[in-house]
Amino acid sequence: MHVTVAVCTWNRARLLDQTLAGLQELVIPPGVEWEVLVVNNNCSDDTDVVIDRHAARLPLRGVHEPKQGIANARNAAVRAARGDMIFWTDDDVLVDPQWLSEYCAAVRQWPEVVFFGGPIAPWFETPPPAWMVANWPRVRDMFGEWRFTESAKEIDIQSLPFGSNYAVRTDVQSGYRYDSNLGHIGDTPRFGEETAVLRQMFLDGHRGRIIPSARVRHFIPQHRLTLDYVCRWYFALGQWHQTELARKAPNLGIFLRTLLKTWFRLNVGYARASHWILRRLAGEEHLVWPATEASYFLGRLARHTTTKNDA
Repeated sequence: MHVTVAVCTWNRARLLDQTLAGLQELVIPPGVEWEVLVVNNNCSDDTDVVIDRHAARLPLRGVHEPKQGIANARNAAVRAARGDMIFWTDDDVLVDPQWLSEYCAAVRQWPEVVFFGGPIAPWFETPPPAWMVANWPRVRDMFGEWRFTESAKEIDIQSLPFGSNYAVRTDVQSGYRYDSNLGHIGDTPRFGEETAVLRQMFLDGHRGRIIPSARVRHFIPQHRLTLDYVCRWYFALGQWHQTELARKAPNLGIFLRTLLKTWFRLNVGYARASHWILRRLAGEEHLVWPATEASYFLGRLARHTTTKNDA
């Protein structure tokens, strides 16, 4: 078996250095050949220096993708991959030493399965504040947490893997391009490039499977541990959901578009009123729901009012 470990990166040389150091600790099973493919997505920092430094200790190749955006970087990785499987992870992730071997075992055990996903645990730079811990079910997705029981099970459309930890058979992956309108572009938080591809694979009849033992840890920097950052993330999430709605139903009539806009505004008003009341009557931990709810529907409203032929 020949596998490609693909890492797309943009201006995170320090974190990439840790990720590549962690890959050196991987246990490589007998009969497995592997490569590490790092896609430099138009970086302006010391990314190439980091890649060169690790090339002596890893079977590493660098690829340069000048067009900004994680989707463009993923497409570049697919074009360059030499492995039969692509194991995807990120430039701010620490993989478990058994990560690659657990995926390889799964690939051999389930030859009919096309894509796999494993758990993602947060790796905090500093301990999260109490209000965040109290609201973890509401914020866990924005930090990429993905966890399951130890018994492997099939993936359904409601449990698609996250971008920091999944694997796809290369021959199938080559037939599914990542949409450059989705996913992060530089510092702009956007979503869904990997979800859209995996969802389409699932809808086309390809099977997926969760591998609970293929674990990684995802780095969470201190500057993300603020309510302001959480609200900006929810605003971007609302924009993404509205973009997806516009993609699926591009010809909504004037009545339905007006109804949607009214619904968004009512939700924003309700959330803002709740936030105003709770700021005076309750602790900080109770502000997360109304603040993020208002941000989410403001994001939907902003994207809704900029689409063509809006009412």
